[in-house]
Amino acid sequence: METVIITSFGMKLLLAVLAFLCMRLAMWMVNRALGFDMGEWLEKADDQAISDFHGRVYMGVCIMFGLILS
Repeated sequence: METVIITSFGMKLLLAVLAFLCMRLAMWMVNRALGFDMGEWLEKADDQAISDFHGRVYMGVCIMFGLILS
């Protein structure tokens, strides 16, 4: 019984990591296609915009992991 639980958790964790990597790849491809340089934007943006961006990204990632693992 424990092996089924461990295997199920491992598969869900693997799916969550793959989804996260696919999301990062998609964000990179969209930024590249638009000609948007994230590093340049982060240097010029104010602290409020940077914290807002990171907060939304991390919230989205947490929701994605929660949906996959539930």
